[in-house]
Amino acid sequence: MFMRRRKKNRKKVFIIVLSILLVVVVLFGATMIANYLSHFFPKFNSSKNEKILSPIDSTGSTSLSRAIADKNIKITNLEIATDSGILNGKIVNGPLVYFSQSENVDIQASTLQLILSRLTIDAKKPILIDLRFKKPIVKF
Repeated sequence: MFMRRRKKNRKKVFIIVLSILLVVVVLFGATMIANYLSHFFPKFNSSKNEKILSPIDSTGSTSLSRAIADKNIKITNLEIATDSGILNGKIVNGPLVYFSQSENVDIQASTLQLILSRLTIDAKKPILIDLRFKKPIVKF
C-alpha cells in the first residue's frame, strides 16, 4: 500500500514537471518565432515623438474658417487631430472648441455663436465647448 502511494505521487510530480516543461517550450518557441518574424516586418517604434496634433491643411479649414469668420468669432489656432478627425480651435480669450469634420460647418458656426451669446448674457465663462455631437457639450 505504501508503494502504491509513492507511485501515484511520482506520477503526479511527473505530470506537473512535464506540463511546466511543455509551457516553457511553447513560450520559448513563440518568442523565437516572433524574433524571426521581426526581421521581415518592421516593429512599431513607440519611442518616436510623433505629433498627435498637426496644423490643418488649407483645404479642410477653408470652409470652417470662413463660416467662423462670418459669425465674427476669432479663433487663434485651428488644428486637426490626425487620428480622430476632430478640429480643435481656441477662441481668443475664450474656451477650447471641438468641431466635427463630418458635420455641416455652417451649423456648427451658428451653434457656437448662439452658445457664446447666451453665455455672455449669463456672464459665464466656459472652459470647453464640444460641437461634435447633436447636443453640444459646454464645460465650465
